[in-house]
Amino acid sequence: MAKTFTIHLPPGGAARTIAGADTLIFVKDGFVWLAFLFPILWMLFHFMGWPILGYLALILVAEVILVMLDASDAAMIAAALLLQIVFGFEANAVRRWSLKRKGWQLIGVVNGRDLSEAEEKAFDWWLSGALRGVAPVEIAMEPDAEPQDEPEVIGLFPSPEAKT
Repeated sequence: MAKTFTIHLPPGGAARTIAGADTLIFVKDGFVWLAFLFPILWMLFHFMGWPILGYLALILVAEVILVMLDASDAAMIAAALLLQIVFGFEANAVRRWSLKRKGWQLIGVVNGRDLSEAEEKAFDWWLSGALRGVAPVEIAMEPDAEPQDEPEVIGLFPSPEAKT
């Protein structure tokens, strides 16, 4: 079964060399077991300060609401488990948001049976300039250039413009 990974370019770009390829970050799409089991530690490992604060605030708000409703212990455990399940599914989306906030640029998406196959495909594209016959786009940025924000598109549509 193929897994999908997003490819992120560091702030300031990278050369199309092996050293430049080593600076890319791959983020898997899908459920993250470690984020489900140990959300705070997982976020600390990925240097995600703001998401940690948001997660803690969400837990605090949920606990206050449940205490005000005089919920049972079972309901509190169920709510905590539900929050962790949701975070397990959304952890890598939060990681992508955190990377974007730090100046990392999303440059592509790659599929593979595992991370090593996805990296192999992406590095082949990065170094040779073609992945399945598609010409590469020059993505190295000027050191002082601000990345241009593109509108986010939800769903399977290739662009945000309306088709007539």
